[in-house]
Amino acid sequence: MHKVFLSTALSALGIILVSPAMAQQTPQPRVAIVSFSTQGLTPWWTGAFDPSEAISDIMTNQLVNTGSYNVIDRQHIQQIEAEQDTSKVGDVSPASEAKLGHMLGANYLIIGQIEQFDKTSGSSGGLGGLGGGLLGGAGIHTQKVTLHVSMRVIEANTGRIVATADDAESKSGTSFAVGGAGTAGGVGYTSSDFTSSTVGQLITTVTTNLVKQLDPAKLVAVAPGPTISAKVLGKDGESVIINAGTNKGVTVGTYFTIYQVKMFKDPDSGKMLESHAKRGTIQILTVDSATATGKLVDGLANTSDAAISGE
Repeated sequence: MHKVFLSTALSALGIILVSPAMAQQTPQPRVAIVSFSTQGLTPWWTGAFDPSEAISDIMTNQLVNTGSYNVIDRQHIQQIEAEQDTSKVGDVSPASEAKLGHMLGANYLIIGQIEQFDKTSGSSGGLGGLGGGLLGGAGIHTQKVTLHVSMRVIEANTGRIVATADDAESKSGTSFAVGGAGTAGGVGYTSSDFTSSTVGQLITTVTTNLVKQLDPAKLVAVAPGPTISAKVLGKDGESVIINAGTNKGVTVGTYFTIYQVKMFKDPDSGKMLESHAKRGTIQILTVDSATATGKLVDGLANTSDAAISGE
């Protein structure tokens, strides 16, 4: 009786009660932080330290801690980057961006360029031998390091730039040793040993400012489409035609993995078994009602090969 009265009263005031079971969380956009490019820089750092990986690792933690993003694990990204040889190659083409996003299952790619990472020295000289495990050096005084990073957020399916960010900061100190931070030193870039160092503080500050410029409300979580299976009808140069079109939900930009299919007879059961060996990848450029034509992104494709989306 009291619950009915309360519900009626709140409804009259325009207040809607939603039970936990009724509440639905908005899906978080899946983002992948691609290794930031250091192309064009003259490295003055040594040892295990990598400014690109430092920024990527710190940004990964910061985005996870916001609770607004579904962030793909860095180790998985590095593995795909190594396989595709896309790490630190500078600006990549929209096609390769879309392919990388497809392989990672990401809605958005965060891609950046370290525009400047310079050091200047006071009258006491340069960085010396850069000892101390990373950036340290004897007799260093009034060193100044400047870091300038630009960043883009790219919609993986289309290659469209949806957001940009930019920040430049400088930090001075009498020592730039960071206690062996980096993968080889065994101390991560998000550890207190690194983030409390002068260089670590500088990189953390720039990364934090970049993250603050992002608006998660503008990034939409896109659910992956259903898997589409097709066959290769033919190939003309780099163009590959498959027997699936709008009738099966194929759209421009969709990626298909090409497999060579072989049939074997199981000696035990007598049944015919299929074996799939990956040949290559195509990206659809044009779609008709029952066929689609794609560009061969990598590998090979032959007539009668299997073409499967979402793999």
